[in-house]
This record gives sequence, structure tokens and C-alpha cells, in this order.
Amino acid sequence: MSQTTLPTSGAPLAGAAPSWRLSAFAPALTSHLEALFGAVLASTPDPIFVKDREGRYLVANEPAGRLLGVAAAALVGRTDAEIAVLGGHGAAVELDCEVLRTGVSATVESDVAIAGELRTYVTTKSALRDASGAIVGVVGLARDVTEARRTEARVKLLADAGALLGSSLDHDATLSMLPRLVVPALGDMCAVHLLRGDELHLVSIAHVESWRVDASWDLERGARLSASAGVGPAEAIRTGEPQVLDGFSEEQIAQLAPNDAHRAFIRELGVRATLCVPMRCAGKIVGALSVAVTDSPRRYAPSDVFVAQELAARAATAIHHADLYGAEQRARAAAQKAVCARDAFLAMAAHDLRTPVAAMKLQVTGLVRLAEREGAPGRMPERLQRLASHTRRLSRLIGNLLDASRILNGQLEVQREQVDLAAVARGVAEELRDELARARCVLEVQTPEHVVGVWDRARLEQVVVSLLGNAMKYARGAPLTLTVVGTPDSAQLTLHDRGIGIAEEDQARIFERFERAAPDRHYGGLGVGLWVVRHVVESMGGRISVASAPGLGSTFVVDLPRGIAAA
Repeated sequence: MSQTTLPTSGAPLAGAAPSWRLSAFAPALTSHLEALFGAVLASTPDPIFVKDREGRYLVANEPAGRLLGVAAAALVGRTDAEIAVLGGHGAAVELDCEVLRTGVSATVESDVAIAGELRTYVTTKSALRDASGAIVGVVGLARDVTEARRTEARVKLLADAGALLGSSLDHDATLSMLPRLVVPALGDMCAVHLLRGDELHLVSIAHVESWRVDASWDLERGARLSASAGVGPAEAIRTGEPQVLDGFSEEQIAQLAPNDAHRAFIRELGVRATLCVPMRCAGKIVGALSVAVTDSPRRYAPSDVFVAQELAARAATAIHHADLYGAEQRARAAAQKAVCARDAFLAMAAHDLRTPVAAMKLQVTGLVRLAEREGAPGRMPERLQRLASHTRRLSRLIGNLLDASRILNGQLEVQREQVDLAAVARGVAEELRDELARARCVLEVQTPEHVVGVWDRARLEQVVVSLLGNAMKYARGAPLTLTVVGTPDSAQLTLHDRGIGIAEEDQARIFERFERAAPDRHYGGLGVGLWVVRHVVESMGGRISVASAPGLGSTFVVDLPRGIAAA
């Protein structure tokens, strides 16, 4: 419980002004204490007052008089009701009664208009007790917390605005809500204009009276503000500096408004103070944020200018980020469109090439057999064999392109049957014997007699051919080892080479489309072979991995379930 006790005394307070003389309650106060008490009352900026049980003011310093709108000397001996007659502010009589009844301190916050400006005070009232402990009155201490409350409101406003503007990349949506945060924290009215050519476009507005918002939009549809006006948002944009005005003169209204309807509306608003700041980001001014006071005695201080500038900067940054995001989305859409066009072209080209290449492959195979049977002269058989090898390689490339198109469209087909993986490995090795010889790669095949599972024979051949083709490219002149092993539930195909190897950070990337670890200028190819292999293996329920290090070669491992696996 908070209380103030006055010692009893019959002596008057020496040198005390009549407005705070306490001789009725403290006759025994010494002159020293009386002078000290008077000095405290005179020096403190906070209003202090004392009332008796009947509500008459016994003590009041000058700040208390300013708070109540009456000279301090005129307060003494009067009640709140009498002060109200004199034009002052009535006190919270009920609160006084509660303190007198309970003896418990109470605090109240209130807004008071002083010298035409609305200010916020927090007043604490405590029981005044005599030496015996009896409650004989009320002591009041008030504190001006206007700036503290405004600072709290500004901090919250900036935090809320930051959260709002960062919540979406649709700046039209976020800017439309920004003025609703600003009003009434920074004014009775807030508007955001964006600069487009020679006109200022109103994109959002808020006012404490909603009908004024509707009227503003009606005027905007009729005519827009000129960007060449020498006042208001146009001037803030032109100069790049904040503009603070106490209302608008007739000359300024004529410059600001494009027609009579606008001018009449501005006069009707009764703007008492306005603050316009440019919205700037990345060195470019994109618009202006304007706030105005129409229904309150508030005026704009430097701290308000700072807050408005921070809001404008955040809004401009949100616009900038949204524009960057929009440009990125458009570029991404264009790139995606180009990729789709490329894939469509490759699929169409591969499809159209497949028929003539198949016919060419058939003819070359026939020529090779004819040359072998009839004994073609010179190096003709060797050249025909090389032509057949190139034809097979071209056929595989076209097949990979077609499979790439099927994978992208989710149409990769798998035809399951019982297949001997060991036989497939040996057969592919024999088929590629000439190509391995030209690559100077000695292939060692290590397989048991049979490793049977339920797979797609053609797809298994495709996997082995692709892996050996990849090894011949990156391990040219080096020995290769192809191994097949089986367990009751799975089979494993392993190809080890002693080629250039693959860095650890590239090992996952080589199984992606159009990716490779080696430079294009040294090694040809489309960069889709291992990507197709990965999808083919996964379509049969398996997985492919690689272990490698630069200069130490690579080991590719294909694990396949031997039973019927889900595609």
C-alpha cells in the first residue's frame, strides 16, 4: 500500500507560496523542510497536487496547473467541479473516492489537450495520512508519457509494416493494406502514390472516416494528380526530400488538385498538417507515402518524419523485390518454355531419325556379312566393321534421346520376363568387342554361369552397353572389369575401370540430365546416358551408384531385385 504521511506542526511553511501552504496539516514542519518541499514542487516538471477529503486542492505546482488548464494559485481551495466551471479539466472524482475509501494507490492514463496538442499523462493517486495513520486526503503525481507512447506506437508500426510488406511478393496486395496500419498511428489519413510517367497513381488510401476513402477513389477515377505539382507527394518525389506542411494554402491547393472537384475535396478534408516522403529503393524513386492530420491537433515532429521515411523505404523495397521476383519468374518461364521446345525437338528428331538409321544399320550389317562371305578386297571388311560400329553407336544415341523423352513424359516402358543377367553381360561384351579393341580397353568378364531374375532384357542390355560405352570414353586405353554376382534375393552388376575418375562432389550430379564431370571440349556426348540408365534401373526396382576418386578410376554398381518388383 502506498501512502504519504505528513507530520503534525503548528508552524507555517516559511516562504511558501499560498498555492501549496500546508499549515493546516503540518504545524510542526521546520522552515528547512518547508523550503525543501517548495523547491521540489517548483523544480519538478511533473504535475503534483494534494487534495483534502472534500476534494479541495491544498497543494498544486505550476505543471499541475498547466495540466488542468488553470493557474496553480487558482487551484488552491477549489474542487474539480469548481475548476470545471472556470474552464479547467474535471478530475477523476470516483478514483479519488476509491483511494480515500481503500487507502490503495491507483493509476490512470488519460489524453489531455494542452495548447492545442493532445498529450498523454499517467497519474498515480495515493492516500495522504496524518501522524496517527488516518487518511486525510489524496496526493497525486502525474507524468507526461506522450513521447514514450508515441515511440512505442512507432516501433510497433514499423514492426507490423515490416511483417506485412515481407509477407507477400504481391506488392499491390501489401501496399493496399499499409495505410490501414498507418492510420491512426501516424495520422488521420494515409495515401500511397506510385509514379507512372507524368502521373501519380493512387494505389492505396485509408482515413479514419471510411466515406472519405470512397470519395478519394472516385476522384482518382476522374483525374489523377499531376507529377509536376510543386506541393505534396509530387514535390517530395521531385526533390527526393520529405515535405512537411501545416495545412494547404489556396495557392497550394490549386497546384496540387487537377480540377475543381479535387480542390473542393481537399478543402473539405480540412488538412491541418501533412507529411509526404519519397519512396526510394536502389537509387530510384518509385512513388510517395503521404500522411495527414485532419481531425486532431497533432503536428508532425522530426521523429514522425523518420518513421514515415522508414515506412516509405520498406514499401519501396517491397516493390523492388516484387519486381525482381516478377522478372525472375518471367525469365524462368521463358527458360522453361525453351527447355520444353528443346525436348520436343530432340524427341521429334530422334523419332524421325530412328527409321532411316535402323534401315542403314540393317544394310551395313548385310554388307559386312556379304564381305565376309565373298572375301571383299583390301581393308573393306575392316571399314565395314567400323561403319557398323558407328551405326550401332548412332542407334544407341537416338534410343537414349527417345528414352529421355519417354522419361520426361512418364512413359518409360518395362517388359518383364525371366532374364539371365550373366548371359546378357557376356553377350554385350562380345557385341562390343571391336569397339573395345579400338578404344584399347581390355575387358575382363567375371560371371557365374547363370544369374536369373525377372527383368526387361532389352533394358538390361541398354544398361550394360551404356556403362561400357561410358567406360570406353573416360578410361580409354585402360583395362576394364565387368562382374556379375547373385544372391537369393538380388543381383549385382559391377563395372570397374582405371580411367580419369570422378570427384566426390560430382558423383551424384553425373546421374542427372545433361550433366557430366569431364569438360565438353575433351569428351563428346549428350550427357543423358547415365541419366537414362538411372531411370531404367529404378524402373526395375533397382539402384545405381558409383565409387570413384580422381586418377584412381571408377566403379559403377547396379543392384537389382531378382523377383517381380514394382515399376
